[in-house]
Amino acid sequence: MRGKPWLVIGLAVVAVGLILVSELAFDWGSWWLGEGAFPRAVRTGGLRLGAGEAGGLGLHLARLIGQYLVGVLVLFAAPRPVRRMADLLERGGRLMLRFLAIGLLVAVLLAAVGVAAALSMHTFPLPFLLVGVFFLIALGGAAGLTYALGRATLRWGGLTDRSPLLSYGLGALLLYALSQVPFLGPLVLLAAWSIGVGVVIATRFGSGKPWTLAPLVEEVSA
Repeated sequence: MRGKPWLVIGLAVVAVGLILVSELAFDWGSWWLGEGAFPRAVRTGGLRLGAGEAGGLGLHLARLIGQYLVGVLVLFAAPRPVRRMADLLERGGRLMLRFLAIGLLVAVLLAAVGVAAALSMHTFPLPFLLVGVFFLIALGGAAGLTYALGRATLRWGGLTDRSPLLSYGLGALLLYALSQVPFLGPLVLLAAWSIGVGVVIATRFGSGKPWTLAPLVEEVSA
């Protein structure tokens, strides 16, 4: 396939545009304070780039860089598991829905276990541990999803054999931009984290091995 890098560049520009529009056109601070979800342009009479808006854009940049660096650490720490998860995620379709359902189910089960554990003095700290475990699982799965998205986008543009760091960076930009879309962003984050948890559980932490209790009953030679 002949390379068409302009497709990838155009998509990246659109992603940056979404972030800019979200920051300049919407005042999420007033929305959280209960002052209404009106666009900033409606309340102020137009788009303006003041000190507050510039600071908000700087915060977006810092968040994006931070997420990218954390993801790079995951890539270097577990390259093979991330590759296995990304290969499965690129199949899309029903498999993605399956991972989404698994992730949501795991969240519900962990929440139920956490509530039950909080009722006992001996297991009271367990909910905090479960939150940490869920976060780490979601982080690993989200890294696989981000890498898969970036790699698939580069292939769509005919750019193959590119650095995994570039693939991850592009995927991080696209996901972050989608998470900033007004009202849709929280749903994107929920879906991404749920799919991430689902693919980690379905692949047994990226090992590709099935969940089984067979080792508990296998004969061990002396």
